[in-house]
Amino acid sequence: MESLEEKAELLDLLLAATHDGVVDWDFLDQQTRYNDRWRFLLGWDEDDFVLGPNTWRELIHEDERPAVERALSEHLESGWPFNQIARVRHRSLGWRWILMRGMVKRGANGEPSRMVITFADIDERVRAETQLRAMLAAIPDTILKVRLDGSVVDAKEGAPWGRPSREGEAQALFAAIRASDAGPRVMESIKTAVRLNEVVQIPCHLHGSTEGPKDYDLRIVRSGADETVCIVRDVSREKSSEEQLARGRKLEAIGQLAAGLAHEINTPLQYIGDNLGFVKDAVPSLLSLIDDFHRLMGDGLSADALAQIAHKEEEIDLLYLQDSLEKALLRALEGLDAIGRIVQAMKTFENAGRQDRAWVDLNPIVENATIVASRAWNQFLDLAIQLAPDLPQIPCIPGEIAQVVMNLVVNAAQAIADKVGKSGKKGQITVETLHMPTDEAVQIRVTDDGIGIPEAIRGKIFDPFFTTRPPGHGSGQGLAQVHATVTRHGGCVDFESREGQGTTFVVRLPTRDRL
Repeated sequence: MESLEEKAELLDLLLAATHDGVVDWDFLDQQTRYNDRWRFLLGWDEDDFVLGPNTWRELIHEDERPAVERALSEHLESGWPFNQIARVRHRSLGWRWILMRGMVKRGANGEPSRMVITFADIDERVRAETQLRAMLAAIPDTILKVRLDGSVVDAKEGAPWGRPSREGEAQALFAAIRASDAGPRVMESIKTAVRLNEVVQIPCHLHGSTEGPKDYDLRIVRSGADETVCIVRDVSREKSSEEQLARGRKLEAIGQLAAGLAHEINTPLQYIGDNLGFVKDAVPSLLSLIDDFHRLMGDGLSADALAQIAHKEEEIDLLYLQDSLEKALLRALEGLDAIGRIVQAMKTFENAGRQDRAWVDLNPIVENATIVASRAWNQFLDLAIQLAPDLPQIPCIPGEIAQVVMNLVVNAAQAIADKVGKSGKKGQITVETLHMPTDEAVQIRVTDDGIGIPEAIRGKIFDPFFTTRPPGHGSGQGLAQVHATVTRHGGCVDFESREGQGTTFVVRLPTRDRL
């Protein structure tokens, strides 16, 4: 059995290991003892400073002192735990946040005989928590801590949802999200975030708010073995602005498409017009020849009749008509077929703004968008399309991905046009698709040998409204739209460029639905 000295030695060792200040308050002899650590903790470690029985109480900030005194009385009278945080005056550093914990010992009569109170400096922690709370309060987002089963552990209120409940607006908002069409995807994304330890982003459209329909952006990140932090941001205004910008971009895209189509359709139409004109002129001559045959055959084919027929054949150049008429009709049909292909390519963009996500074959989308986008620039470039035969289907909105390809091809064509100018030379654009099975992704690569991107602006090219072109020659929205669309599809876009030599844009899209 341990002796009293051994117990005292062990106690001293434990107190030294805690790095806490200790006040030993003896009710029987009315003495209060302070250990050296307490003196050092608050800067009162000089020998000429005498600590009195109530010094520790007197040094507590007046704003927290009443609460500390009340908690102390409740502990002494009723045994309630004494656990208080208060500012205590340091001799030279001002007010420090101190955590005080205490336990009373009672005599045989039940009256307090002794109490030990520990003091731990938590000033840095409290100030950090205060700063964090201030930062969170300044963020308009709703922040929730959500478990795998969907239960909300904690919540920080954000922008008003408009349908408060007894649990609070944050919980009401999350309940509305779970009940919405996006609810199953949200719950699946919570599991994905925990399983893969990655950030998952989900758009959500809600009805039922007192302010009308609202759009939210959810970002879910793992915060524990069965727990996530869900940041819910109201993006209704941004969504409205984006829709307005999208309308502007569509008008710009329509202008580009119109220019390309006018140029491309004009050529097959010219084929059709020229060849049908030839047929129109040739047919009356043939019909006239047939009439002459009928008339002369009725009179019998005399030598004179045969001479007239030969003269007529020479007059209308029958051999040329026989050789050319079929070819003219074939060219006309080829022209119609070319127009059909252009129209078919245009269907990729049909109702782009109203399409839903679907599992689709990427290659036809890339091919059709490339054909449409490059038509207006044929005089400046040669085009090569290299499509991977083993490409798996991907989840996407086809019209939006087609717009991405079109923007990149137009951007590449402009870079080539800026380089070759009126020299008569041609540049090269290569559009490729690649399967990256290890990364569960596919790539779209658009390479040009144009002017390249200057080093000084490479960090800005995806910024909205950034353009190096003069007013009226570009809105600066093409690459910004590419970045936004690819990100919205759970992918990423990057580029490699050498000034004066060309640029390759690489779009990476997932082959599994992460949204």
